[in-house]
Amino acid sequence: MRDYAASLGGNEKTALGLNPHPEEARSAVSKDEAEKGMREMSDKFNAMGQQVYIDADKVKAPHTTALDSEAAHAERNAGLVRQSNKAF
Repeated sequence: MRDYAASLGGNEKTALGLNPHPEEARSAVSKDEAEKGMREMSDKFNAMGQQVYIDADKVKAPHTTALDSEAAHAERNAGLVRQSNKAF
């Protein structure tokens, strides 16, 4: 158990309450990357009307199924085979 705890990074120790100095935990992203991400999310929030709760239809991605994906994959592969056969 001690070996496992010693192998944990600062963020993991903080999450488990094992880090007596959480301010020492290092982020996986730089300060510039974090600020850029926050600006992007702020822009997205503003674009969606500055509402915390929004209609699911506004953010929903088109529904696809595994069969749709397989059909698209098979169609793409068939096209690649046709192109390959033209080369011969």
